[in-house]
Amino acid sequence: MIFIIFCGSQYLSGNPRDQEDPYIKLGQLTPAELPSFSYQIAAGMAYLSSIGIVHRDLACRNVLVDADKALKITDFGMSRETEDIYVQKSKGRVPYKWMAIESIIAREFTSASDVWSFGITLWEIETIGENLAKVKSKALIINIVSIYFYQVPT
Repeated sequence: MIFIIFCGSQYLSGNPRDQEDPYIKLGQLTPAELPSFSYQIAAGMAYLSSIGIVHRDLACRNVLVDADKALKITDFGMSRETEDIYVQKSKGRVPYKWMAIESIIAREFTSASDVWSFGITLWEIETIGENLAKVKSKALIINIVSIYFYQVPT
């Protein structure tokens, strides 16, 4: 069972629909806060992994920040309880830009694929929200698949 705590604030990426400046409402950030954000997310994800939950959609847009800049991981709509590997059988929409290669290729999700998403989330934090919208999902997938299946010439 997962309990959701009310967090009367905003998403780490501001308003997910605000493409202009999603971080504007966070106020002035100090360099010391960015590693703190990373640590808080890592601690939350470690907890989820310890109880057998694969989140599958970790990104700044799914992290809430309260007035004290304490972070809470949210949006468990794609999460699954699993002891090993969760294989997605449906062809529903997925957040390709945050997905590990094995998740893109074979739709396999584990705590390790959540670690990949955490890496992309770290990139979002450290670049203060560099807009991933500039990266086109289709081109990303084509490049990853072509590299993944690349054969070394003999």
